[in-house]
Amino acid sequence: MRLFVPLLVVLATAGIAAVPGANAAGGVLFADGVVYENPVGCVEVGDGSDVEIRNRTDGVAHLYESPDCSGDVVVLPPNDGAYFAVRSVRVRD
Repeated sequence: MRLFVPLLVVLATAGIAAVPGANAAGGVLFADGVVYENPVGCVEVGDGSDVEIRNRTDGVAHLYESPDCSGDVVVLPPNDGAYFAVRSVRVRD
């Protein structure tokens, strides 16, 4: 039993270290020349006019016309880009 408890602590700690951040996307999102590295959560990127979005993350970018990542959405897969009339972006892995 003495060896079992420390072994459990080591294994549990290793498991926690291996879990990625909640909704964090690895890579870079470019929005109208601004770089967002490893974007997390809702990112405001524009004023609703056309913005060049390049998704160089490992997740799917969801582009929204509203500033709070709600409403209608356009999906932009990894390693893709174009011009969109957007105000906010959320990248999901």
